[in-house]
Amino acid sequence: MTQTRMIRRRATLPGKLVIQEELGFESAEFMEALVAAYSLVAHADGEVSPAERRRLMLIARTEPRLSFFSHEEVSEELAMHEANYLLDIEVAMEIALKKLDPLNGQPVQAKAVVDACRLAIVADGTLHPSEMRVLTMIRERLGLPDVAGAQ
Repeated sequence: MTQTRMIRRRATLPGKLVIQEELGFESAEFMEALVAAYSLVAHADGEVSPAERRRLMLIARTEPRLSFFSHEEVSEELAMHEANYLLDIEVAMEIALKKLDPLNGQPVQAKAVVDACRLAIVADGTLHPSEMRVLTMIRERLGLPDVAGAQ
């Protein structure tokens, strides 16, 4: 699978354009994968408290790589995952993991998802073993090397 590159043109000086490669951070697939990964991490311990849910929404809304999308788009995607978890945890996890598949083989986007999840995991000041297991599942699904093999 080849890496999708989205191009943004940004005027920097009068009469000059600079082409900036965003490496697909503008793609709906990236947004869906990142929100799905956030959802997986949030539900890693089996239960999401109202405070965790609010923190997750805040993190998702302030994530710079999601700035290409409206708050409504991000909130709707997150709400879909929340609804899935209320119906069936195992099915919700599988749906969320499938959202990661389009980024497998796209290391820049995949690494951005993992990095954002790491920040989400430590945001509450507590690192749970279940969150680390889910992060490993996310890395594997994205086709990234394990932590020992990562640079």
